[in-house]
Amino acid sequence: MPVQSTAMKSLYAAAILATVSQMAFAGSAGPALPPGKSMAAQGVGTLTHDPRKLLKTYVSTGNGGTLTAGTFNFVESRTVDCPKAAGCSIGQESMLQLNPGGGNWAICLSVNGSYTTCQFQGHLPDTGSFVVGNARGFLSVPQGVHTVQTEVFVSLASTLAQWQTDHRVYAP
Repeated sequence: MPVQSTAMKSLYAAAILATVSQMAFAGSAGPALPPGKSMAAQGVGTLTHDPRKLLKTYVSTGNGGTLTAGTFNFVESRTVDCPKAAGCSIGQESMLQLNPGGGNWAICLSVNGSYTTCQFQGHLPDTGSFVVGNARGFLSVPQGVHTVQTEVFVSLASTLAQWQTDHRVYAP
């Protein structure tokens, strides 16, 4: 079978699995946030054009690590700077690949301890395969230095494989 055809079938299968997982767990609140963490306010349902200027991009990558069941496992942390007196916006995007142990999982992105998103990824298959999940978040912040983090929740012990997180700082 040609590589292109196999890749397309894999993409279609992933899209179907994601849709089915979202439908199956639509009533689920997903994992509870850890103590002391809050969910940042989210805008819903409005499409607007927001002309912001990209000031800086920070990229973190890695490979490997054991994920403890039932907790929010730290993946990476860094500081980013907002140099503008009017404030900035921080865009976050993360891709994580797991060798799962089964159970549910989520990717959580935070700025200064408040989650910009904590996206429930669905139910992991048993061991012996790999899965990839993605999450995006966006938050406006005042001028200064801010701590951005990526965490992953797993309900059953799993292994973190490849991962990458991008943090972008935008001016209004």
